[in-house]
Amino acid sequence: MAVKKAFSLVELTIVIVVLAIVFGISINVSFNIYKNYIQTQTFERVSSEAERALDILAFFLSQRAKQSVIARKDSENFLPIDDEGVNDGYDTIEYVAYDLELFNDGFYSAIVDLNASSHNNGLVSPGSKFQQLIDYYSWNSSGPSDDEQELDDDTQADQGKVQFDKNFDVIAVFSGVNYSVNDFGYNGAKPNITKVKYKDNERLQLEKQGVKVSEFYHLSYTAQAIKIIDNETTGINKDTDLVIYHNYRPWNGENYTQGEMDIIARHVSSFRFKAQNGSIMLKICLRDNQDEFYTLGKNKNFDFTVCRSRIVM
Repeated sequence: MAVKKAFSLVELTIVIVVLAIVFGISINVSFNIYKNYIQTQTFERVSSEAERALDILAFFLSQRAKQSVIARKDSENFLPIDDEGVNDGYDTIEYVAYDLELFNDGFYSAIVDLNASSHNNGLVSPGSKFQQLIDYYSWNSSGPSDDEQELDDDTQADQGKVQFDKNFDVIAVFSGVNYSVNDFGYNGAKPNITKVKYKDNERLQLEKQGVKVSEFYHLSYTAQAIKIIDNETTGINKDTDLVIYHNYRPWNGENYTQGEMDIIARHVSSFRFKAQNGSIMLKICLRDNQDEFYTLGKNKNFDFTVCRSRIVM
C-alpha cells in the first residue's frame, strides 16, 4: 500500500512566506494602480474646473470698459492695470462693465445723433428702446430675493435698485473719449463720467452740461471686482475661493464691498494677472480638496494643484 507523504513544517512555512510575499506585492500593485487612477481623475476634474473658471473670467472681462480697469491692492490703493507699479501685491481686478447683452438684444442702439443732442434735448439715440430698460435695471439691480434675505416691514423693497427713470445711476461710456481711471469714481474720487437717466424711448437725460460725448457709446449700471477671499473651511485644509462683486456704482460713491458677491471657483490657491497691449493675461491655480471622496486626499503628500493660463483681449 502506497504511503502518503505530508508536507513538512518547513515546506508549509516556505509556502506561507511565498504567498505572503505575493499577496503583499499584489496589494502594493493594486494600491499604486488605484492611486494613479485617482490622480488621473483628480487632474482631469481640477483641470476642467480651472478651464471653466477661465471661461467665466474671460466672459466677464470681455465686457469691460478698457480705460476703467484697475488693479487694486487694498481698499485704499489701486493703479491702472497697465501701470508698471502693479505687482503680485495687487490681487484684485476692478472695472466698469458694459451692458453688452442689452445692446445685443436691441434695447439701445449705441449710436448718438450729435446734431440733435444737447443738454436740454437730451442724448438722442435713434433706434433705442429705453422704455424697456426701466424694468430691466430695476430687476437686475434689486439684490437678493426675499427667500435669500428677510426684509423688515420698514425696509423699502426698492432700496439699492437702479431706478433708470428717476436717478442718474447709469453711465454712458463713449468711444474715442480719453478717460482716466479716476473719472469712474473709485475710492470716492470725483467722477468725470456721463451719468444719464431715461427721458423717452430714444433719448437720455444728461445729469450735467459740458460732458464729452461721441457718436458711439455703451451703457453701464455696475462695476465688477474679481478677487480671492478666504472660504469657510477651517483646519489644515483651509483655502480660498475666487469671487466676483457686482451691482455697485463707484460713480455714486459705492465700493465693491457694498455690492453682491458670487463665487466663480472654489479652492483657488492663486490668482495672478498682468496687462499688456490692451490684453489681460490671467493665471489661476486650483487645489484639490475632495477629502470626503478620496482617502488619498487625507494624505499630506497628495496635495494636488493645477494651474491654467489665458489671455483675454
